[in-house]
Amino acid sequence: MKQKSPLMLADSLYYFRGSLDRTTPVDDTSLLSMESCLRSAIDRGHCLLLGYCILPSSFHLALRTSNRGLGVFSMALQVALQNMPITALRMSQCQSIWVDESLYLKDLIQYIHYIPEHIDSRLRYDRYRASSHAAYQNPGNFSWIATDRLNQQLKRHGLNYAALMQTPPDHFPELQSGNHQHFLAWVAPELISASYASFLPKPDEGILSDSGISAQLRRWNHLRQSRKQAS
Repeated sequence: MKQKSPLMLADSLYYFRGSLDRTTPVDDTSLLSMESCLRSAIDRGHCLLLGYCILPSSFHLALRTSNRGLGVFSMALQVALQNMPITALRMSQCQSIWVDESLYLKDLIQYIHYIPEHIDSRLRYDRYRASSHAAYQNPGNFSWIATDRLNQQLKRHGLNYAALMQTPPDHFPELQSGNHQHFLAWVAPELISASYASFLPKPDEGILSDSGISAQLRRWNHLRQSRKQAS
């Protein structure tokens, strides 16, 4: 049996980003259709959806996989999108990046909910309907969103969702660009030179010696160690 690489671990949290092959207005009809596709794929893949944000030409998910991994979910979502009753869509590109749930779940959910403001400063995350923000405000109305994992984690640290969202997160360009080298430095810096190194794309020569990037990596490593000690 082929062994799964660390980048495709089952029972793990992933940031999943999908690009659509056409731009679709995020109105009530398309939103309901997209949510229906997500629910269908989640059921088939036995996954937990912890957060999402749907944009006209892309969508962003915080997804926890089961022992089936991401493959079944991704295939089921593609089929569901193509069979949408309004207009068939297709994922032109998708990226899935492993995230250390114990340390960075709250950062990922916060980031996903703030994506509309990152794209257009006139948009407000708390007024943007096509995201799971409302599910965290009224969990009982969104039973298909697994809000309990984040809420329980926040409770252990004496926080709640409202407090988490009071401060906008830093913008992480590596999430949008799919630069796994830098994102893994954020979520798991000590693994880059160990088991993950052989699965990463080779960076451009000198990229990690750049003073700005090196400083960013050191900052994330220090932040991670501080959070680990605090927990």
